[in-house]
Amino acid sequence: MTPLANPERYKNHRFPAAIMSHGVWLYYCFSLSCRDVQELLFERGSTVSHEAIRKWCGKFGQDYANRLRRRRPRPGDKWHLEIVFTQLTKMSRLATGSRRNDVPNLHVAVGHQDAID
Repeated sequence: MTPLANPERYKNHRFPAAIMSHGVWLYYCFSLSCRDVQELLFERGSTVSHEAIRKWCGKFGQDYANRLRRRRPRPGDKWHLEIVFTQLTKMSRLATGSRRNDVPNLHVAVGHQDAID
């Protein structure tokens, strides 16, 4: 199960905090619809309406969205195109017996040819 974002916010609700937090987590983490989350919770033994899940996501969802956004990998400055290029070059060399210089203009996208070797 997912940890609760803020346990004080879940007080005085009909369902336990664990069920509400899991439903909101499913909604935001896997981009499911409220009805999909309803079915998943029903399979686990909780009868919850999709409207209740929609309200939970409106009330508690921002905490989960912020935490998931922080955990998302950031784009870096390293591009691994040269690895793909060398793999393509090796495959074409195996298939046709051609050399690296015979591959048209793919090395321009990577940069300097010595960086590939």
